[in-house]
Amino acid sequence: MGKTFKKVHACSVGDFGSNTKKIPQWITANGGTYYKDVTKDVTHLVTTREAFKQKGPAITEAKKLKTVNIVSYDWLAESLLSEHRRPRLVREYLWTNILKNEKKKTQKRKDTPKNIQREEPVEQTLTDGEETLGSYAGGNPGQKTGGPKAKCTKTRVKSIKKKRKRRSPAKSTDPFDTKLRTPKAQTIAANHRLYEAEGVTYSATLVRPSNTAGNTRETIQLKVFETIKVPHTYATHIKFTRRGLSKTHLLAPLDSNLDTALAAFEGFFKAQTGKEWDDRLDGMLPSPKKDKDGNTQPPHKGWFWFDTGPAESSLASLFHDGKI
Repeated sequence: MGKTFKKVHACSVGDFGSNTKKIPQWITANGGTYYKDVTKDVTHLVTTREAFKQKGPAITEAKKLKTVNIVSYDWLAESLLSEHRRPRLVREYLWTNILKNEKKKTQKRKDTPKNIQREEPVEQTLTDGEETLGSYAGGNPGQKTGGPKAKCTKTRVKSIKKKRKRRSPAKSTDPFDTKLRTPKAQTIAANHRLYEAEGVTYSATLVRPSNTAGNTRETIQLKVFETIKVPHTYATHIKFTRRGLSKTHLLAPLDSNLDTALAAFEGFFKAQTGKEWDDRLDGMLPSPKKDKDGNTQPPHKGWFWFDTGPAESSLASLFHDGKI
């Protein structure tokens, strides 16, 4: 039995999908105590956004006691994924703080004049995104646009956009890029489907925390496509998304044979998650990812996690069909 939640007395409320019934098991299996109802002994109440907003009996009682931390599912998932195997600090996971920060961001966008760019190093932001995307999808990660981090007036923004346009690579020729609207791309997409074998669909969503504020995620969608008509040919496709930027790429090109497509799929999956595709649901965590000097990588440079289905947090899927 683990000791991650040794001092945690937890309760939960809300619909967490297939993980709802597993929360008590994860709490108790890691040294904590689980309560069916909120009492004065409860230290943490894990709840969904909907349940928190509805202010049901459990939420009302927790607020009345003033000693209960009402947290999102992310707190539970990321505490169990913590390198030190101990509960995460609750501040960023408290629903009151989450909703308050979302409200501030919404108000800030409303208050920002449409013709004035916010005081943000736009040029650097775009460059950072390009570097990350390029490392996954064959871009040019070394390319930097440079330039000082100064206030971006309307004129400066226009200048940056012109530079960006001159230096940006050609438009994607990826036939599965949903942003393409050419007849050829539409025809190719219509003639393919996801590959399935023995009840397994070769489609995976991989996630990990980003190094930006706001509890954001980096996401990779990895898929094998098969032509509808025989003889079948295959292609392995990825789409990487970070901070609203996305990049697509073919790991195995169109008209590949099945062995080539599956090798690309399984090899990429292992390289990003540290696990074999066949072991994706065994409930075991891989050893921490390390750099060339043997130092453990921070979360935003560590392993991606395999998301097996809809949940309050995509990280929760790591515990699907497994006991940690």
